[in-house]
Amino acid sequence: MRILLIHKFHYRLGGAERIYFDTARLLEAAGHEVAFFSMEHPENQETQWSRFFVERVEYGSEMSLGEKIRTASRIIWNFEVQKKLQKLIDEFRPDAAHCFNVFHQLSPSVLWTLRKNHIPTVLTLCDFKVVSPNYFLYHFEKREIWNSGSGWRCIAERCVKNSHAKSLVCAVEKWSHDLLGSYRLVNVFLAPSQFLIDKYHELGFDRDIDIVHHPVVKKDETVPLAPIPFSERANEYLYFGRFSVEKGVDTIIRAFEKLPPESRLLLVGYGPEEESLRALVKELGLERRVQFLGAVYGEELATIMRRVRAIILSSVWYENQPFVMMDSLAAGTLLVASRIGGIPDILKNGKNGLLYEPGNADDLARVIQSIPEHDYMKMIAAARETASEYTDEHYLKDILAAYKKASAKEKLK
Repeated sequence: MRILLIHKFHYRLGGAERIYFDTARLLEAAGHEVAFFSMEHPENQETQWSRFFVERVEYGSEMSLGEKIRTASRIIWNFEVQKKLQKLIDEFRPDAAHCFNVFHQLSPSVLWTLRKNHIPTVLTLCDFKVVSPNYFLYHFEKREIWNSGSGWRCIAERCVKNSHAKSLVCAVEKWSHDLLGSYRLVNVFLAPSQFLIDKYHELGFDRDIDIVHHPVVKKDETVPLAPIPFSERANEYLYFGRFSVEKGVDTIIRAFEKLPPESRLLLVGYGPEEESLRALVKELGLERRVQFLGAVYGEELATIMRRVRAIILSSVWYENQPFVMMDSLAAGTLLVASRIGGIPDILKNGKNGLLYEPGNADDLARVIQSIPEHDYMKMIAAARETASEYTDEHYLKDILAAYKKASAKEKLK
């Protein structure tokens, strides 16, 4: 098959980009032809299809009024996308298209161009953009869940970056594509968690969504090292990921104020909240117990993951199937995570990990202190067994079935 993969970023940025590139890797390894459509960016991975990529779009306060108006209009409808995507289609002639995050920089004009060419279309839902102008369902200024699909409420409450103007643009975008029926052009919707599917339907989405979990275990991976018993591990705990409000890293730091002074916290990553997190560490007098390690990857990160007593996933927004969770389950170290979104779909308290109330430092401290009360090695073994279910082979089988289903549906139109 010839599969066209569409995503607004063509470089490694987060979980959405990981699954985009993993999909390409698996399809090509199975003998399928893959083409890409995305946005220009200096960090993009090389591809012969970059000549069709659209102009880079950045959002920032330094724009002139005219630039802001032009950018806002492109969020709703991007005419350059129509033109360049059509040229790519004419050359590649795809059998199916698999879209990931096409919103804002590319816009749902992608879907209309695919329909015009009668291309079976699959859309993986990575967030809540189709049903809400606030795709996180989280209000960053208020630091709380924003559980609504209402455009009017979004504008009134400045649910997008605490801005009336940005909230208005996102509300108009949603209203426009609801009216046009843009998402009804998609043949098959996929989602990585049952939670996301249930939340979509709760917010009024009336289409079927198939669950397809993202892969964790690669076919060529070596047998993992034997896990280290709790008593032989360093008295250290690890967070790795982005330092941003919705990740709730401040909750971990506040929890460590309540733990014995010999325990240490390792923070791996970077992001916009790093300065405020460092200030919080200083305010609480935890400079000797909390260490910022910066960006750490590959075997160096794996070594840290194996030696600590637990990895902590502290999200306060609706995570779906976060790769931090899945990689941690496979690592041979206990995962302690917030009970929110799709996390408890996979992480079962006391069985393959431990859960605590999101944003609650007292509860997190309690759970960390309770670790010795559990059968540590048994939970790690169960975690690895869970991770082993999410393989490359299963994912490839599921997406090929989705393409076949989309093709069958397209023929009926």
